[in-house]
Amino acid sequence: MAALNFQTEDTPMQLHNSLFETNGKCGYVSKPRVMWDKSHVMYRRFNPWDKQFDGIHSSQFIVSVLSGQYVCQANVNVSVYVEVEIIGIQVDCAKQRTKVVPKNALNPIWNETFHFRVMFQDLTFVRFSVTDSTNNHLLSQRIIPLRCLRPGYRHMRLKNAQNRDLNMSTLFIYSRIEEESLENTENREDPQTESDSKESDSLVAAVGTPICGKRKMFFLVVYGVLPDEEYTILKIIQESTTLDVLTLCLQRSNTPLEKLNDYILVEEVPRSKGILKV
Repeated sequence: MAALNFQTEDTPMQLHNSLFETNGKCGYVSKPRVMWDKSHVMYRRFNPWDKQFDGIHSSQFIVSVLSGQYVCQANVNVSVYVEVEIIGIQVDCAKQRTKVVPKNALNPIWNETFHFRVMFQDLTFVRFSVTDSTNNHLLSQRIIPLRCLRPGYRHMRLKNAQNRDLNMSTLFIYSRIEEESLENTENREDPQTESDSKESDSLVAAVGTPICGKRKMFFLVVYGVLPDEEYTILKIIQESTTLDVLTLCLQRSNTPLEKLNDYILVEEVPRSKGILKV
């Protein structure tokens, strides 16, 4: 249960209104599938406070703030900048800001690009804030769920601090989302992803092939890797072999690789009449 102060038009209220704009402010908004679908590989294993998730692909959200139009209708001679903030689970929260355009709120041009790493898109919101640099006063803003922000170029309508629509205020932006690949994981320099980089290093070492362009990553569920969990989720690529997967399993369980030949993989393939074991 959540409690909101409806008398105060602050950021939590803006988030609330943004969430229910996805269904036209009519009815309810369903929880992310991982929280209620028992067939989801991360059901009852997803903890939003964790810093890494074995069964969820990360994404790279790229947004360019190009220009603005009438971002402050009260005074077009103020100096303004834009802050782009990611609001979501703890590991996704981040913010970046543009340079200051002096004395121009009529048609300021920033032309700056920001990169954000997002682990859980279903609970991620993007907040654009246009601020007066002289007193840090919020001039206009807009919060949009990431899954509702369509890629490409667009003029985004802005709202005031009371979350009411502004007739002529817009931001001209470009955005896109890139799914996680082996190349993207290798090139990340975010200090928060040090553990993911170590995991990718072990993946590369196991596969034993050079990186040539982007390679799509997949999740593989393996039973019996660790005694205290029912199954383990591994990140692999389509070129991974059985020996590569076994190597990852032994590394996860801290088992010496000299015992690699002592293990086999058994695949269970569901069919219309029972289960076929290979």
